[in-house]
Amino acid sequence: TLLLDKAITVKVQSEEATRQRDDAAAALDQAYRSLNTGCGDHPLLEVDVRDLKQKLEAAAAAGVTGDQVENAQLTITAIEKEHQHRDAAKTALEKALSGRLLHMDVATAETRLIEADKAGVARDVIQAARRDIVTASKVQKRRDEAYSALVAAVAGPPLSVDLTVARQAVQTAVDAYVDGSEIEEAKDR
Repeated sequence: TLLLDKAITVKVQSEEATRQRDDAAAALDQAYRSLNTGCGDHPLLEVDVRDLKQKLEAAAAAGVTGDQVENAQLTITAIEKEHQHRDAAKTALEKALSGRLLHMDVATAETRLIEADKAGVARDVIQAARRDIVTASKVQKRRDEAYSALVAAVAGPPLSVDLTVARQAVQTAVDAYVDGSEIEEAKDR
């Protein structure tokens, strides 16, 4: 009977291992199938990669092998690459937006914004960046126009300069944050 008891125990353990393997394979299969139900332009960014990794590890530990495991590993690699691409694009956008609005390279910031949007950076980040770029563009345009008006106001022979117009142009330039050295240079003409 000892031999019979041992055989029954081995059979029960084998059935339990098979059930665990089948359950793990089913869970992995379900997780893998759910990848195709993501919405938006970047469905891989919506995947809970930790959950998928845990299911893959459980499946491997339970003895699941073959295409199912390989496909899950490839998918995890693709997800991680897409996350890295999105994070790099977000970092590049943040760098382009850093600093003062007057000194922002608007063209570079716009390029980084497009890249970040295509990479799946969150909508709220994209919208805030777009607002900052528009604001920087307006502030820089105002500054550039004030500088041009200042240069025009002091152009010509000194006795022909309208001092009232020149003073107003200087004040407008100051208000528009034209560089102080450029204002002094225009006043010295």
